[in-house]
Amino acid sequence: GKSGRMTDAELKERLATSVVREDNGDVRITEIPMVDQGPKGYCVPATFERAMRTMGIDADMYLLAMVGKSSAGGGTVVEILLENVKSSVYRKGRRVKEDDIKSLKIRDVKRYIDTGIPLMWRLHSVDEYNNLTDENTAGRASGGAAFREAMHAKAAKLEDKDKPEENGHICMIIGYNEQTEELAVSDSWGKEFELRWVPLEVADWASGGKLFMILP
Repeated sequence: GKSGRMTDAELKERLATSVVREDNGDVRITEIPMVDQGPKGYCVPATFERAMRTMGIDADMYLLAMVGKSSAGGGTVVEILLENVKSSVYRKGRRVKEDDIKSLKIRDVKRYIDTGIPLMWRLHSVDEYNNLTDENTAGRASGGAAFREAMHAKAAKLEDKDKPEENGHICMIIGYNEQTEELAVSDSWGKEFELRWVPLEVADWASGGKLFMILP
C-alpha cells in the first residue's frame, strides 16, 4: 500500500504548479494536505506529516509522534523527530534542512515558496500573535491601505514588548506578499486555520528562530 517513489523532476513539476500568484501580490502554495493535530496537541508530528506528504513521502502523525517521543499535550522536540525521519526522507530521494534565523525576513522564505516548498516554522503561539493574525486575515481583503497602516501600528506596539517564551508551536509558512509585508501561515488545527495572513513584524516577534524544510 505504499506509494511509489516520485522522481525529482516529477516532484519539482508538481510543486511548481502548486504555487499561485495573485494580482494583489499574494504568492502561496496550494495542494498541501491538512492534518488535524487532534486533542493530544501533536502539532510537530502533524506538521511533519503535512510536509512529508507534500514531498511525496508516506507519513503518519501517530507514528511520527512515537519516533519524536511526543507526549499528550505536545512536547515534541523537533530536532529529535527530524533526526529520526531522515532515513525515511533519504529513501525517497529527499533531504532535510534547517535554518537558524535571527530576524524573520521575507527573503528567508521566498526562495522556497517560489518553488513550491513549504517551511515548517517554530514560533510561540501566544494570544497576541493569534489575535492580530486573525484580525489581519479577516480584514485584509477589503481593508485597503488604511487597514494595513492600522495593523502595522498595532504590530509596532507589539514589537516593544519582550519576545514570548511560552506556548511553543510549529506551523507551516506557505506564502508571502512582498508589497504588504505579510506571511501566509497554515496551522494543523483544521480547515479553519489552513490559511491565515500574519504581518511580518508580528511573525518576527513571535518567531522561535528556526525553519525546517524537506527538499527535493
